Amino acid sequence: MDSNSDLLDGIDAIVSIRNAIIHSQEDKRKKLMKLHWRVKYETLNLSLWYIELLILHTLEYNGKYSNRCTDEPWAGQNEVNVPWVERKKLL
Repeated sequence: MDSNSDLLDGIDAIVSIRNAIIHSQEDKRKKLMKLHWRVKYETLNLSLWYIELLILHTLEYNGKYSNRCTDEPWAGQNEVNVPWVERKKLL
């Protein structure tokens, strides 16, 4: 986690930031502080989105939900089917 380019994808960002917080050592805290605020913000949103989807899946919800990771400017425009329903449609 030396720079933003060291993060391969969203999952890698979540794991790296989590490990820097949980297994806190001075060098890890310094690397975490060097991350751009936008990387930390987007990692937080991605983490929350995964948790929301996990809860919906656990509750066997199969409808529409408000996707926090879209760029839609108006309320209601970000409503989509849960991913597992969309996947069934493709099969």
